[in-house]
Amino acid sequence: MGPPSAPYKSGAARIACALIEDGIDVEVIPVGLFYSTPDRFRSRAEVVRGHAVTIPDRDGREDKEWEAAVASAMGAALDDVSVNCPDEATFTAVEARALDRARRTPGSSASYAQSFLELQNASGSVAPKEDGPTSADEAEGRTTSANTVSRPRTYPVIRWVGFLALWLFAPILVAAAVAGSRAEGRNTVTFFRILAGFAAVMVWIPALIIAAFFWPAVIGAGVLSGVLGWLLLGVRRIRL
Repeated sequence: MGPPSAPYKSGAARIACALIEDGIDVEVIPVGLFYSTPDRFRSRAEVVRGHAVTIPDRDGREDKEWEAAVASAMGAALDDVSVNCPDEATFTAVEARALDRARRTPGSSASYAQSFLELQNASGSVAPKEDGPTSADEAEGRTTSANTVSRPRTYPVIRWVGFLALWLFAPILVAAAVAGSRAEGRNTVTFFRILAGFAAVMVWIPALIIAAFFWPAVIGAGVLSGVLGWLLLGVRRIRL
């Protein structure tokens, strides 16, 4: 997730046009998928459903021209429910403020995806500011600045405590971390970590089972500690 966005493919538009030509009613719903921190363990994932796309009528246009018009309508609808920042600096600023807002919103109403879209759409796009809040923050009477977002919090400390509690599974975490560091972009970090982590699990878990026959107390304590660490990392403000 991040700019610049790759161009949308026209396959869906071509399928929609073919179905309409065959007399089939077609409804296209744009869906956006957001990861609050795609390169971090237990990141929060949210699906955003947009409004149904208004598919342009053919009006006697050639196939390619009509498909292009339908693809353009679909692309605009997808832009409304996904990352559509003009550059990396704007994306970074919006992402940081969206995370901060989601963390400060109590209960189940907290949504990183909605915060991101609101900030992105405020005044077209939110450019990074060093001396004031975004227009969306101003509308809410907030005074959040770029420096406020980067202010040290207790969340990283609790997060590290959670990881330390997973000490029994350190080889798996290390293998995943090393593999993730080889990823070419943030969106593929988790994929690399899953691959390496799964391979490490296939070796390390059997070793732990054997070790449990010799040191049951140590392995049992490690498992309980791991459960505690997993729960800590699952806290909403930590996952964000």
